[in-house]
Amino acid sequence: MKNDPHTVLELLKDPDFDPNQLNAHISTPFYSACSYNCIEVVKILLKDPRIDPNKRDYRDITPFHLVCLRGHYEIAKLLINDSRIDPT
Repeated sequence: MKNDPHTVLELLKDPDFDPNQLNAHISTPFYSACSYNCIEVVKILLKDPRIDPNKRDYRDITPFHLVCLRGHYEIAKLLINDSRIDPT
């Protein structure tokens, strides 16, 4: 799924799919998309009301903090403009 918007769209159609569930790498699909700078996937996931865009990873880092640390500024702009994001 790393950078496959079509797969993400298909997964989100499934009512049993939990987009906030942690994967084997202890992160959510949204967190992973932010981590890998998958801009299109981030955009798709932000449109889903089930997404918790502030869910922290096992190190207590939010997706917003991660993209800032990694220099993924286009995603940072998307997140800062989303009213659900807590930048603290």
